[in-house]
Amino acid sequence: QETTPEILRTPLDELVLQACLLDEDRNDAIRRNQPTVQLKSGTAPVRFLGQTPDPPPSQSLMNACEHLIEIGALKVILEEQDREHLRVQLTPLGYHLSQLPMDAKIG
Repeated sequence: QETTPEILRTPLDELVLQACLLDEDRNDAIRRNQPTVQLKSGTAPVRFLGQTPDPPPSQSLMNACEHLIEIGALKVILEEQDREHLRVQLTPLGYHLSQLPMDAKIG
């Protein structure tokens, strides 16, 4: 009997926050090592997480992003017609929520 993939068992708010945090950390490392490289601002978590082997439904990911924007954990950097390319950035609150070992709603 197969178990459900962890990506489908993890709360999506937490998953989106972690994806944004990892992308910001990666971008910071690139900027330190290659200061002349131009990187896009923000993260597209719906597109990124949609490329995983067993992705959550994109509408559920969008709902998680919208919830995190509503509570002030993410801010919109670029909103495109195609919602999958929504680019967001962690706010200070979002950074702290991403560090807590609990659901963002509780944090």
